[in-house]
Amino acid sequence: MRRLLPLVAFALLSAAEAAAFNTYANIALKTTDRARVIDVLRELGRRAYVSPVTAGYVVVFDARTERDPDTLFDVVTQLSEKLKCPAIGAYDHDDALLILVVAKEGKRVDTYVSNPGYFMGKREAPRGGDPAAIQEALGIKGEDERLRETFASQIFELEIERHHQLIRALALPDYCRGAGHKYFHDDVLPWKYERKAWEIIGQP
Repeated sequence: MRRLLPLVAFALLSAAEAAAFNTYANIALKTTDRARVIDVLRELGRRAYVSPVTAGYVVVFDARTERDPDTLFDVVTQLSEKLKCPAIGAYDHDDALLILVVAKEGKRVDTYVSNPGYFMGKREAPRGGDPAAIQEALGIKGEDERLRETFASQIFELEIERHHQLIRALALPDYCRGAGHKYFHDDVLPWKYERKAWEIIGQP
């Protein structure tokens, strides 16, 4: 069965089938000042889990952005501004829609949507995904072709697969791979980790 389904068809999936799809959101902040990340999240009243510093990033699993992905755009931009660092937020909805938001020091650099027509029940070509702008914001280079191909590709059965390819191309931490607030809360993450090394912000 194709994973990219209109909403009407998706509604007909059994509970067991629907449970097999991934829905998660996370934000990778390119900074090693984890203490400042924690302070800012508390100042903003967020509910989140905060990773240890890994590969020059701190990863945040924010509860609200996962429940209401429209807030991802503002939260990524706001954190980038307050922390004076690049930030990349990701939202995977039922493995049928991937959204990426990239910001640098408070300015949104790029927004990528794998299927802009998803919530209208139709398939549309991906929008956004500027390899040059994203690489410049994150301070990497040499991945233009791989990024362009991954953003444009129609071969992914699951959007988590596309996200994995982008994580590798952008040298993001493995903590971004298939994980978010709910999966951390329920302890069903796809990678090994030391739970006590993560900071809990607000009520879990």
